[in-house]
Amino acid sequence: MTRRELASLFVISALPLKADPASDAWNVIAAPASDLADDNVRGFLKPMDAGMPGLEKLTASVQAMIAEPDVVTVVMRRQGKKWVILEFGPVEFFAPPNFC
Repeated sequence: MTRRELASLFVISALPLKADPASDAWNVIAAPASDLADDNVRGFLKPMDAGMPGLEKLTASVQAMIAEPDVVTVVMRRQGKKWVILEFGPVEFFAPPNFC
């Protein structure tokens, strides 16, 4: 699973799952999350307002993230009735961002 896919899952999982009057807002967020998982920068940025503060920085950051090789390895084994993770990496994937 790549960082983009994981980020997409976090975005999607934070939103309500049942239909309600805000379903249009859901679609505005879910579509870019899917585009991000597919390395589609243009699709990800499509719903963003052109005058949104920080849009240039967001665009550059998304392009850089997609350009960066991102391989996450998960090795699992079944122990009895449950699955356990034997290996997960790279662990730096979860390191806090360095803003310096």
